[in-house]
Amino acid sequence: MLLVSLASANAKCDWSKVTLTQQNNRNNYRFYLDGVNLDDTCIGYVYIVYTIKTGQIDTMTSKNGITDITFNGKGKYNVYLKIWDRCKKCDTSLVREVNIAYFNQCKYSYKLSSTTNTCNDSITAEMSLGTTVKNDTCWQYWHYVYHGPMLDSLTQGQWDTMSDYELFANYDFNDSDLVVIQGPENRARILKYKFPTEGHYLVIPQWYNSCTGQDTFMFRRITIETCNNTGIPSIGKNSIAVSPNPSNDRVLVCLTTPTKNPICAYVLYDASGKVVMSGSISNCTQLNVSNLTNGIYTFKTGNLTQKIVISH
Repeated sequence: MLLVSLASANAKCDWSKVTLTQQNNRNNYRFYLDGVNLDDTCIGYVYIVYTIKTGQIDTMTSKNGITDITFNGKGKYNVYLKIWDRCKKCDTSLVREVNIAYFNQCKYSYKLSSTTNTCNDSITAEMSLGTTVKNDTCWQYWHYVYHGPMLDSLTQGQWDTMSDYELFANYDFNDSDLVVIQGPENRARILKYKFPTEGHYLVIPQWYNSCTGQDTFMFRRITIETCNNTGIPSIGKNSIAVSPNPSNDRVLVCLTTPTKNPICAYVLYDASGKVVMSGSISNCTQLNVSNLTNGIYTFKTGNLTQKIVISH
């Protein structure tokens, strides 16, 4: 970080505690101003983004010292934070350089499985190397798994439908929720973990290039459910009717018990836990499953689930 004083001759202000930190998910960045009392009416600040390639200058909106910036093009940018004290008539600026490079080689695959031959309770995952350069020593690999009250407080509908950016912006990422952390060695690319309890788990693989100072990460949301002795998640008896089941073309799904909301969100998962379809349901809805591969899928709305078998 570069700290530049624009009023070096004026020693009335002490800017030594001022910091500018960042978090990013690919090209979505959040910058934080800290070390200054923003409740002081004498203090003001502004964020400015300078696009080096085009020379374009943009003033960014912010609140409580925080600004969110999405960089839509590959290239280099300078993020300037100017702070001033209008009462003491002094100011300073902080500059953060951002180099947007796309990580096309970063891929992530995972599979959920059961250690009891009933419901899924474990994950096996692998991060790609992130590079095609042989013996590239710049790359570091990290795996994080979060689970805690804040994630479990989300309804299943919220958990399934909110965007990664919304989750990134609103989740606190408390250390007390961090149940797994491994890295930065190459072996950290492999994650093998058994989820100890039911609930919502956030799995985050992170690739970091120490030579360029750039990183990227992905969010994978896992829902672990309590199983009964049959291995099927416990739901109300005959809560969801599916016909025909198995099916190879279209499936009619109907709710057979009253719901609190007249229209409910639903999702359809494949066997790995990936969402392959989503929408809303009132009493009944018809699903076109003709393009889905053979297998067992899970239809979920609220806390109700039902298995659907696709067989072409």
